[in-house]
Amino acid sequence: MRIFLTGGTGFIGSNFIRKATDDGHSIIAIRRRKSTPKVNLISQPTWVEGDLESDFSAYLKNCDIFVHMASYGVLDKGDDLDEYLRWNVVATYNLCKQAYNSGIKKFIILGSCFEYGRAGERFDYIPTTAPLEPSTNYASSKAAASVLLYGWAVKKNVYMNILKMIMFFF
Repeated sequence: MRIFLTGGTGFIGSNFIRKATDDGHSIIAIRRRKSTPKVNLISQPTWVEGDLESDFSAYLKNCDIFVHMASYGVLDKGDDLDEYLRWNVVATYNLCKQAYNSGIKKFIILGSCFEYGRAGERFDYIPTTAPLEPSTNYASSKAAASVLLYGWAVKKNVYMNILKMIMFFF
């Protein structure tokens, strides 16, 4: 399978690359200038320089699936909400449209457990059916992206799996 990946230099993305290449998949991954993977990769993907607002149409045309792991402001530093919306909603949506227009019909999007926000406090284990009650700019932008992309996928009749990743801090 040919995979187009965002967030490949992050911890989860780097491990994804390692496993996917071990399984024989071909990966094209975005990386920002001078960004390096968080784990040692035995087999390198095809790296393309840019950010989520770049035009990757030429690379997307050769892929079977779009996997989006990039995220802005995971460790919420109180940045302006406009920046969270720019990267986690608008740029993500536009890149998904680019992928769709290039022929991709399968999408995997990493969300965040923080999208559940205050609702998560009512559970020992957060069910996927818990309401989204985000309480930070990061969480709000990720929740907005999840809702937007889900509705877009239904309208476009494409496969989309939005995974809410759980973060552990030690």
